[in-house]
Amino acid sequence: MEKDFIEIINSYDFIPNKQKIIESINKPKDIYFRVNVIKDSEEKILRALKRYNIDYTKVDFIDGYYKLNLNNNQLIELSKTVEHLFGFIYIQEISSAISIDTLFKTIYDNISNKDNLVIVDLCASPGGKSILIADRLYRNNKKLFKNLVLISNDIGQRIENLLTNIIRLGLLNVIVTNCDARFFPKLNKNVDIVIADVPCSSESHIIDKMYYSSKKHPKFINRITNIQKDILLRAYSISNNYIIYSTCTFNLYENEEIVDNLLFKTKNVCILKPVLGKANFEKGVVKYNEITFNKELEKAVRIYPYQYNSGGIFFSILSKNDPYENLSNTISFANLIDIKELNEFFIVNNKVIFDNYLSHFGMDFNIVNDYIFFQKIKNKKDDNLTNLLKEDIYITLLKSYLKKEKGPLKVEAFGIKAFRYVKPINSFKITSNLLSIFSKYITKNYVSLKFDLNLLIDFLLRKKIELKSEYFEEIDIGSYPYVAVKFNDLVIGCALNYKDYIISEIPTGKANFLISALTKKS
Repeated sequence: MEKDFIEIINSYDFIPNKQKIIESINKPKDIYFRVNVIKDSEEKILRALKRYNIDYTKVDFIDGYYKLNLNNNQLIELSKTVEHLFGFIYIQEISSAISIDTLFKTIYDNISNKDNLVIVDLCASPGGKSILIADRLYRNNKKLFKNLVLISNDIGQRIENLLTNIIRLGLLNVIVTNCDARFFPKLNKNVDIVIADVPCSSESHIIDKMYYSSKKHPKFINRITNIQKDILLRAYSISNNYIIYSTCTFNLYENEEIVDNLLFKTKNVCILKPVLGKANFEKGVVKYNEITFNKELEKAVRIYPYQYNSGGIFFSILSKNDPYENLSNTISFANLIDIKELNEFFIVNNKVIFDNYLSHFGMDFNIVNDYIFFQKIKNKKDDNLTNLLKEDIYITLLKSYLKKEKGPLKVEAFGIKAFRYVKPINSFKITSNLLSIFSKYITKNYVSLKFDLNLLIDFLLRKKIELKSEYFEEIDIGSYPYVAVKFNDLVIGCALNYKDYIISEIPTGKANFLISALTKKS
């Protein structure tokens, strides 16, 4: 299979250095990660990583990104750290990061509708690009970030990874949808950006997928390019402004030719010159042998694995001149509607949430008041409803919900569970996810476990952890029955306070996953 892949690469004479790509097949790739400042401060998270003797170098052309420097003193793999498992960092190929960071730098100053941005990520799983575009907005303007509507879409089993990462990283302005990207609905609101990171032959990830056959590969490309064309046409049709098209493959058929097809079909789109700063890249291919593409494709970007010892990527940033032109025949519509107008939700008074729950953790009411807490109504809404229902409470930053009018769309997730209603005790339990999301704002009613992975595993196993100084770096608790639990100075979840000891409230399924990750041998 490796031999077949080499044969395929050697046939691509447009690649500047084919031999370097071939040499990279079995070479360990560099590891890059981003610090998730939505959950806590960059300084605190980086300080936490240092306790594992993890060494890193700041990437000087992308805010918040770091390259891991491997050393023999490192106590644990980066992917097994609490910081990764609880979403305080996100491991991502630098090429993927460059694509979205470049998109943001290229278009941000020209977006007129910054106050109410709507972004659709058509093929979002596992969620890295969705989460990064939100991060770029958060770092640039926290006020505008709060009004962002991000629709992260994928299909089938890919939804699970997408949901896991959005919850893990604590992103609260996302609607997760399940829809074939070719039939994604036109919305009743202007869509400012559409991300089309389409399914592809993934030639830059040969080390992961050694399935290449010089005979079968062209047949696969013939099939996938039809899907890619349809997705890009749909992306163009639902966008009112910008589109980014990307793949992690090298061949011309899935890259320049797909974008060229769109440029051929309409004169109302142009490729923007990318703002790449210090990033290494190659220009898009305009002419190859007898093939000639639109000269605009010189503004497309190619990054090869050898340029950063990471994955490769092709991307092109497109601007739509006619915001309402439609090149797709799909008849599919959906509406973003104010959740206060919908019968499906009961909006919980933020003062109730603050007074009864979050004030115990030293949070400011103004922080809590930025969010919307709601319950899902199973039966018909009672107009006189004023008291909390005996149902779970969710949290979101979104003021709008997505409702299908016509087409195959299904909303898979809206908001993250903040409080779980426990019927036997007729009460609400605060969730570990909520406390971890608010990590940076919790100033009291917490305990900080000593930096000991075995102690952490005991906690996750729901063993009693006595409230003694030998187990904790800090204890600051009162009479409230639930306490925030920190590890390495970052909030990882919730525990029940039994006065003399605590017991974890992290759900068993999640705890077992975390234990498995922490104890798994390399």
